[in-house]
Amino acid sequence: RPRAPRAPPPAPQAPLPYDKVLQTFRKHLTKVRRTTESTASLYSRHLRPFLQGIYSGGRLAFREITASYVEASVAHKATTYKPKTVKSYCTSLRAFFRFLRLTGETELSLEHAVPTVPDWKLSTIPKYLRKEQIAVFMSSFRETPVGLRDRAMAFLMATAGLRAGEVANLKIDDIDWRKSSIRLDKTKSCRTDYLPLVSTASEALVAYLQRRPRSVERHLFVTHLTPIGRPLTTSAVSRAIRRAFMRCYPGEPSRGPHVLRHTLATGMLEKGATFKEIADILRHKNIETTAIYAKVDIQGLKHAVLPWPEVTL
Repeated sequence: RPRAPRAPPPAPQAPLPYDKVLQTFRKHLTKVRRTTESTASLYSRHLRPFLQGIYSGGRLAFREITASYVEASVAHKATTYKPKTVKSYCTSLRAFFRFLRLTGETELSLEHAVPTVPDWKLSTIPKYLRKEQIAVFMSSFRETPVGLRDRAMAFLMATAGLRAGEVANLKIDDIDWRKSSIRLDKTKSCRTDYLPLVSTASEALVAYLQRRPRSVERHLFVTHLTPIGRPLTTSAVSRAIRRAFMRCYPGEPSRGPHVLRHTLATGMLEKGATFKEIADILRHKNIETTAIYAKVDIQGLKHAVLPWPEVTL
């Protein structure tokens, strides 16, 4: 029985004005402000709903934006999202409003109208996996080409502290097998870093490369489904790690790639590493960022507790 002919793919829609604005803004961020692609992508995701809200009559009403409208937008965001996400949204708005003034779209300093969102540092405890949990997690990946790829990515995050975007940008030439090192370009700090490649991660990479699809791309991690051989995006790397967590812990809240960075840091702390050593591996610019891991050093915190005087009646 002959198959029915497939319907032709839908014609691509013409980009809307806010798509063009976001594209120009992302180029400004990466070329002028020297932000990473992942940061520019995050800002664009935050700004798309805002631009859709001011899109009217086939145009973007930049000159009609008021301080009260900006405050209302942030207040609405705060009713749905966590403070950290709202704070990131505010940062995106400030950067975009400065961009509008630079391009002459507005004369108002709207960035000063964006409210400050309280998000106190060190107010939370970082989520991490215990030794037995990380063992279960790493053993959950299947021996398929996709499973081997995802396991190799997880090992790089858990043993070298790589971020999802850094894993996505990793090239085959960035792995120095003789020196057992990883070279990172286009990092969050806009510099080139070198990290150790431990044996477990090296073995996972070798197993993956033996099943990696043939591709002209020099990116280390590529797609295995149609279109085959394209570099993975940052969001694709994050989704792969989240899927693995959902397989291991289906009844628990979803966890992302940063849990593996936290696991590496807490493991180093338990082995006696200093905060400076942890900061070097995680590539923190400010060691205060690393100080949050002091909260998981329970034994060390016990010695910091002051004696409580007894009260006799």
